[in-house]
Amino acid sequence: MFVRQYGLQTEFVVTRVVKAFLIAFACVFAVQLIVDHRAGMIFTRVFGLSMDGLRSGYFWQVFTYMFLHGSILHLCFNAIVLYVFGVRMEKVLGPERFMFLYLVSGLVAGLGWLAISGWSYGLCIGASGAVYGVIGTFAAMFPREQLILFPFPIVVSVRTMAIAVIVFSLVSLFAGLNDVAHAAHMSGAVVGYLYGRRLKRPAERLDGLGRWANISSIARNLQSGLRRRKIRLVEDEPVEPPSREEVDRILDKIVSIGINNLTEDEKQTLNRAGGKRGA
Repeated sequence: MFVRQYGLQTEFVVTRVVKAFLIAFACVFAVQLIVDHRAGMIFTRVFGLSMDGLRSGYFWQVFTYMFLHGSILHLCFNAIVLYVFGVRMEKVLGPERFMFLYLVSGLVAGLGWLAISGWSYGLCIGASGAVYGVIGTFAAMFPREQLILFPFPIVVSVRTMAIAVIVFSLVSLFAGLNDVAHAAHMSGAVVGYLYGRRLKRPAERLDGLGRWANISSIARNLQSGLRRRKIRLVEDEPVEPPSREEVDRILDKIVSIGINNLTEDEKQTLNRAGGKRGA
C-alpha cells in the first residue's frame, strides 16, 4: 500500500465522487457475495468482463467489471489506493473530470486486458485498472511527490512507482503470470499517465484541463457569461462571499497547474474572496 509522505491530510476527508465509488464497491460486493453463494457465480459471470460474455451480448461488462472484486482483501486494497490518490486528484480535476478519468481508465484497462489476455483467460473483475489510471494521472501531474511504500520503509517518487508498475506488468505478462490482470493494470496506468501529460500541456488553456474531457464546460461558460452580465446590470445587488472550501480548492488548483488555468468563475471567486479579506 502507498501512503503520501508530503501533503498527507490531517483528517479523514472523502470527496464526493471517491465516496460514491467506495460505497458502490461495498454495495456491489455484498450483492455479489449473496447472489454468487446462492446461484453459483452467476452474478460474477454476468457482470464480470469476459470474451464469452461480450459474444453473448453482455456489452455492459466493459463498465460493470470494475465494480466487482474477488475477495475482501482485493476490495480493501483498491478502496485504500483510490482514497489516497483519488481524493487529491478529484480536488484538482473537479468531480466531473475525475469521474471521466476513472471510467475511461477502467474502460481502456478492460479493453487492454481483452486484447492481450482475454482470448486465453476467462474472466476479469476489479477496480484495479481504473485505480491505476488515477495513479498514472497523479504521476504525470505530480511526478516528484514522494511516497512511503508501506509497510516497508522505502521512499519513492510517484513517477518511479508508476514506471515500476508498468515494468512489472510487462514482465509478468511475458512470464505468463496471468492469475492477476496485469494487462489491465498496465493499460490503465498508461492511459492515465498519457491523460495527465495532456492536462499539463501549456496549450491546454480552455478551463485549464482540456476541452474534450468535459463537454459541460461550454454550458458553464455560457452560464458564467450571463451571470457576469446580470452583475453588471445590478451592481448594487449584494454578492454572497465564497466559502472557505471553494477558495481552498482554487488555491490547490493554482499550486497544482498554475493560475493561468483557472476558469473565469474561479478568478471571480478569488476576487470576491480578496474583497472579503480586505473588508
